[in-house]
Amino acid sequence: MLKQLATLIKLHKQTLDQMRRELAALQDGLTKVESAIIQHEVDIKEEQKLAASSLEASYMYGQYAKAAIKKRKKLQDSKKEMEGLIAIMRDKMAQEFAEQKKYEILKRKKEEEELKERERKQTIALDEMAAVKHQRKMQVQDKP
Repeated sequence: MLKQLATLIKLHKQTLDQMRRELAALQDGLTKVESAIIQHEVDIKEEQKLAASSLEASYMYGQYAKAAIKKRKKLQDSKKEMEGLIAIMRDKMAQEFAEQKKYEILKRKKEEEELKERERKQTIALDEMAAVKHQRKMQVQDKP
């Protein structure tokens, strides 16, 4: 039983490690999306400055603004999606960790039970040896 529990614990640890790697990749993706959002906002401000400084650029700014709004929405949607995936992964990891802990606790209880059983058997054996020794001592005393 203990070997099976040890195998289950090891399996859950490996699964958790894989989930941690996946979570790290998701968080890295979120960081990239957030960086892209910041850079996009900087680009918009630069285009606005350029449009304000040139009449020709101001005519083109309307098309740029429409595209920029679509890109901003796409980036925001990507960010929300990444945040959702991260939340889901964290929930899965919490469940996996709970399962692992359940098996670790069960293993510890089984180990304690086995230790108590060994101690009980050892106590019985020592009691039997003491009883036999006592009987022999009594037999020797009875012989004159």
